[in-house]
Amino acid sequence: GGSALACIETSAGGALADTAPVPAEARAWVSEAKAACPDLPEAWIAAVMDQESGFRPDAHADDVNGGTWGLFQFNATV
Repeated sequence: GGSALACIETSAGGALADTAPVPAEARAWVSEAKAACPDLPEAWIAAVMDQESGFRPDAHADDVNGGTWGLFQFNATV
């Protein structure tokens, strides 16, 4: 969505900016993902979470492979 681009534009490739349109609860998830994958920029992590799930950890979408779940919409086969 539009806020995914805003996450990137407000952070300039560094730490997630305070002004980035990321809910407070999601900032903790971004930090956890960053700790697990330190080479990924926080702004990219937040943008993917926004695009894939709208920052909803309970997001689910059906597809021919059994569906996708969670913040990053991983497929059941992953």
